Amino acid sequence: MELSDLTIICQLIRSQVRCYQDLLSLAKEERQILAVRNRGRLKEIMDRQALVLHEITTLERSWRRQVRQCGQYRPAAGEPDITIGTLAASAPGETAQALRQMRQELISIHQELKQINDANVTLLEKLQGQNHAQIRLYLTPRRTDGSYTRQGTMDRAGCAVCDGRA
Repeated sequence: MELSDLTIICQLIRSQVRCYQDLLSLAKEERQILAVRNRGRLKEIMDRQALVLHEITTLERSWRRQVRQCGQYRPAAGEPDITIGTLAASAPGETAQALRQMRQELISIHQELKQINDANVTLLEKLQGQNHAQIRLYLTPRRTDGSYTRQGTMDRAGCAVCDGRA
C-alpha cells in the first residue's frame, strides 16, 4: 500500500473520529434537553444526530473502499471486512501508531456514548411514565359531590362545602 493511499485512509478515519466526537457532544446535550423537556430543541438534536450518523457511515464505507482499491486487503468469503486494528498491523511506523491511536480513541468514545445513550433511554422512559400518569390524571372523570340543575343552580344535596359543613 502506498503512503498516499494510507494518508487518504487516515484522513477519512480522522474525519470519522471527529464525527463520533460530535455525536458524543450531541448525546450529552440531548440529556440536558430531556431534563428540561424542550421538545423543539430535542427534535433539532435528533435530526443532527441522524445527519452525523449518515456521515459516519459514508466515511467508513469510503475508507474501506479505499483499502480495497489499494489491493492490500481482500477478505476471503466469510471473513470479516478489514478493521482499523488490522489496517494498523500492516501499516508502516508512524502511520501504524496514528491508526492505533485513532482506534483507541474510537473505542473510548463508543464506551462513553453507550453510557450516555443508556442514561438518555432511562430518562426518556421515566419521562414517558410521567406523561402517561399525567394523561391518565386529566382523562379520569372527577367525582363531584355537588352538581348543577337544568336551571343552572347548584344542587346542594350531599355537598358539604356548599352546605357549610366542611
